[in-house]
Amino acid sequence: MNSETLSKFGEKKLIKQLARILKRRHDVVVGCGDDCAVVSLGPTATDELLLTSDAVIENIHFDASVPLELAGRKIIGRVISDIAAMSGQPSWCLIDLVAPPERKVDEIMQIYSGMTKFAEEYNMAIVGGDTARGGVLELHAFCVGTIPRGRAVLRSGAGKGDALFVTGTIGGSRSGKHLNFLPRLREGIFLRDWASSMIDISDGLASDLRHLIEASAVGVEIFMDKIPVSDVLNNLLPSEKIKHAFTDGEDFELLFTVPEKKKNAFLNRWNRMFDLSLSEIGIITETPGKITTKDQNDLFCMPDEGFDHFLTT
Repeated sequence: MNSETLSKFGEKKLIKQLARILKRRHDVVVGCGDDCAVVSLGPTATDELLLTSDAVIENIHFDASVPLELAGRKIIGRVISDIAAMSGQPSWCLIDLVAPPERKVDEIMQIYSGMTKFAEEYNMAIVGGDTARGGVLELHAFCVGTIPRGRAVLRSGAGKGDALFVTGTIGGSRSGKHLNFLPRLREGIFLRDWASSMIDISDGLASDLRHLIEASAVGVEIFMDKIPVSDVLNNLLPSEKIKHAFTDGEDFELLFTVPEKKKNAFLNRWNRMFDLSLSEIGIITETPGKITTKDQNDLFCMPDEGFDHFLTT
């Protein structure tokens, strides 16, 4: 028995504990521990299913001043970003709505308007869900995507010498990006032929980078001067800018690795296909779990920070 509270135990340790009691079946290709589960449709099927879920809760993921269409848009963007991180295509989504009885019908319609418009942009259908009474607005999404059999890009494929890349810019998500970000779906599908591992940045670069190297049993050296810090942080001191870039979270950019032998061809193809900025921010090393940064030839440990739903500070 464990009498420790979640505020002390933390989200990451809880997930590891829960994973130990989840039973694996023969048709589960990838279970707990990646951006999506991967499920087989049988030995003759050409595709596999990607399964993911997420939640957006009032006063945690958005506040009362936020236009409700954006709250709806956000929950859809979050699950599509998970599918993108596995290099798949979103297909169907169920939405569970929790709401106080005193909320107006028009407000709920605004939420669903935001959800359906954004889902349609990515060719995903919202096909149903459920409703329940609660103290605040909550949106819970369960998304199903598809991926050609054996082609999902996992967190666990990085190898020594692989180049580490991140799309777009990171940090400062609370300035508004956490509500109006664009899931990198097209880029994620393209990376199916190039990336050895991939994750989307939701908890923050520091936290999600750790998820990736732990899954791959490798380490990484970070190029601090290559971190693409968002322009909204320009008024901060350099040290503060870097801290926000590593720990703010909800960037929903793709963090991935490419084998060194593929790197030049990959960059040539990327630059021909996409206007989205791309930054090479590190190299994979062989010491499992070790993250270092090189700054003026000095190596030092990166602080262990990032978003956790349960930990109190």
